[in-house]
Amino acid sequence: MSDNAKLIKNTTSVNELGINYYHLNCSINGIKLLEYSGSQLRGAFGYALKKVCCINPSFKCDGCFASSQCLYFDFYEEKSKIH
Repeated sequence: MSDNAKLIKNTTSVNELGINYYHLNCSINGIKLLEYSGSQLRGAFGYALKKVCCINPSFKCDGCFASSQCLYFDFYEEKSKIH
């Protein structure tokens, strides 16, 4: 792992299953990013996350029975509680 990328492990368990929280910081040097690269990266991550964690057969978040426990819903669909 490079000097710019650090993987920090939180010492507290998220739940009794032993799942831990990780925070990954990384940087890319030497390439030119497009104006909307951040949005593209967020969209690509969201698409991949939904494909991995969605258990709803209709693949729609509106009225989903699992939205209260869904990682994708928490990050991408639920209204921000901060602002």
